[in-house]
Amino acid sequence: MDRQNVCVLMLLLSVGCGGGNEPASVEDMGTTGGMTTQDMQTTNPLPQNDLGITPTQDLGTTPGPGVDQGTEPVDQGSDPQDQGGTDMTGEDMPGDMTEMDQGEDQGSGEPMCGNGVLEPGELCDGDCPMSCDDGNACTEDIAAGSANTCNLVCSHMDMGLACGADDGCCPAGCGQDEDVDCQIDLADLDCRDPSTWPTQWKQREDELFAEVNLRRTMGGNCGADMHPMAAPLVMNDALREAARCHALDMAVRDYFGGRSPEDESALDRAVNAGYMGAISIGQDISTRAEVVMMVDNWLTIQGNCNHILNARYDDSGVGYVESSSSMYPRYWVQVVADKP
Repeated sequence: MDRQNVCVLMLLLSVGCGGGNEPASVEDMGTTGGMTTQDMQTTNPLPQNDLGITPTQDLGTTPGPGVDQGTEPVDQGSDPQDQGGTDMTGEDMPGDMTEMDQGEDQGSGEPMCGNGVLEPGELCDGDCPMSCDDGNACTEDIAAGSANTCNLVCSHMDMGLACGADDGCCPAGCGQDEDVDCQIDLADLDCRDPSTWPTQWKQREDELFAEVNLRRTMGGNCGADMHPMAAPLVMNDALREAARCHALDMAVRDYFGGRSPEDESALDRAVNAGYMGAISIGQDISTRAEVVMMVDNWLTIQGNCNHILNARYDDSGVGYVESSSSMYPRYWVQVVADKP
């Protein structure tokens, strides 16, 4: 190859073909054909520890005007120990329910005790009990672990003590006349504050509530009214407050009736406790000792029977009070409500 041809060849190699200044194409990773692309960027979050959901109960707002407080005649059986069948209508004012989720970030590796985060391997952190004394003389309190190492666990064992001993314990099922430790000064109670309510009284309230719901699963007749199986009632805190306040008022002021001496009704008490939105309110009262016998007798009285078996009722509240200085040794109140 001569020198001239070499120069021509070198010139062609240095220039190239088709031009050397055309930019390279880039594939579009954005929106195409109306379809949005998925954002693939992440923040690489640390694992979270779910501390649970804390429900709050909305007790409603102050009722508006026009509340119908009419009542039906009180149904009273031949047995003076039971009275009830009172129905009142209320105003529909629905409330709401909110939930709050809380979470905490956890680090990796060994758990750090005292940082307020419940990490793997820890049983508590920042909320570890420092003492296992629950203040209940009827239980034996046992501690295992240490708050300093975030693994303290408390257990409270029922000692199964008998009624009658002056040992500071009022065992479940024992009354004021059976155990001196069960005697309660009614002046120390606040029906609006659950923390002041005796544990043994709450247990009796729960006993009646369970028995009524058991009967609802069976259905039955209330006079000429036939009721099929009904869904269980739901214990409502406001209605429970209304029931407790009426039971306590009867014991303290020594009377027995569906209305107070000032003619305050079950509807009035429910509204005062914050219960709103009721179409109707029913109330049953008794002074009997045994729950099963009390419910059996209520089922023979038209009004009381409907309150127990009628599927229209959704919510319930039960109050129980014992007294050694009143007309009767005990007072029961059940309040049921029909919400839309």
